[in-house]
Amino acid sequence: MGTGVLMSADRQIGFADILSQTVETLSAGARAAAIYFVVVGALGAAGVFTDLNGAETDVFFGFRSGFIYSADDGIVSALLQFAAWIASVIGGYLLVKAFLFERGAAVDSRNRFWAYIGMSIVSTIGTVLGFLLFIVPGIIIAVRWIASSGFLVGSNEGPIDSLSASWEATRGHSWPIFFAGVLLMIGYAVAIAFFVGIFSATGMDRGAEMIAKFVEPLASVLTTALGVSVYLLVSDRSKEVSDVFT
Repeated sequence: MGTGVLMSADRQIGFADILSQTVETLSAGARAAAIYFVVVGALGAAGVFTDLNGAETDVFFGFRSGFIYSADDGIVSALLQFAAWIASVIGGYLLVKAFLFERGAAVDSRNRFWAYIGMSIVSTIGTVLGFLLFIVPGIIIAVRWIASSGFLVGSNEGPIDSLSASWEATRGHSWPIFFAGVLLMIGYAVAIAFFVGIFSATGMDRGAEMIAKFVEPLASVLTTALGVSVYLLVSDRSKEVSDVFT
């Protein structure tokens, strides 16, 4: 079980705090992260390998928005895309639980999967609408709702209450969270560019596409770890788990 430091919502959280806690979360939950990454990535890469994958999947701070199916793709393509989407949704929920558990945080013993789905839908819609409004509102919403999964899975909060709790708890910490997210996404982009570049340089375009699809879930892993880490830093539940970190 990982170790770390929980801070109250009243304490200013710095960029370094967020990054160090995110690294701690990734390290503690490495096994769960690896399983999610391999399963979801393999399904995506398989679609490219069979030339049946027409999916365009977006990631908004850990939530996948779905897939786009073309009639030209065929039934196998549809099944592969649907399987990848289902795996990412179920895996995303389990990944949040695993990260919280491995960090020693309290985890709601009840099944919160459907509440997680509901919150994912609301947060995705809100973020997409925000991005349509000149991008900046979408960034603000994504940053302020980043800890919502932690509140939902790690406490007794409902979907809307979790979003509200995250919004309030991250007040005053937006810039460090934003820059931490940007740095993680830069690392993700560099990883994709590196591996894709190797295959592209050798003329293996299909291999480059497969690698890009395989590495794609890394974005969700990173942003989920970021969200859980921010939750641990900003939540006021430190008394419930303070003994774990002493």
